[in-house]
Amino acid sequence: MSCVQMAKMPASWPESHAALPDTRLYLLVDAAIYKNGLTSIRRLLPEGERRSLFDNTPEHGLDEVAPWLIHVPLPSWLAGSGKLDRLLFEERDKQSLSWIWSRLDINDLREHLQPYLQGKLKNGRETLVRFYDPQVMIRLFNIFTEKQKAALFDPIEEWWLWSHKDNARLVMRMQHAGV
Repeated sequence: MSCVQMAKMPASWPESHAALPDTRLYLLVDAAIYKNGLTSIRRLLPEGERRSLFDNTPEHGLDEVAPWLIHVPLPSWLAGSGKLDRLLFEERDKQSLSWIWSRLDINDLREHLQPYLQGKLKNGRETLVRFYDPQVMIRLFNIFTEKQKAALFDPIEEWWLWSHKDNARLVMRMQHAGV
């Protein structure tokens, strides 16, 4: 039996990435928050493989307002460039990004996340689910069933996001029985 839990973690960059072997780090960035969308994201993180979560969905082509999954090449990327500090500032200031540690490659992770973009309202109409917005994800986490959480987090080791309500970074992770 396993369950997904959420806990607070330090605001500074945690060293726990070394404890997540065989995983890749991705940024999930909401381009709609930025004035110039994708252009701003490219300035923020010019390198790194990137994929729009809107590819092959009804929202395809809306790149300037799409959620973007960006691979963060570790550890060389973090070495003294100031990029991490800039992203940590963006994480708190713009409420537009979260960090995902996964064993999947970028294409497989995108395909895993895409079904969660669509939801059905009680009246039967489809709607966009903005789980890529950290504040929305926190709310969804609290209403998802354990089965829904387990399905979402199956290939995700950890998901980090900033909570303005708690003034803290939260980590969501799968906890397996006996651990």
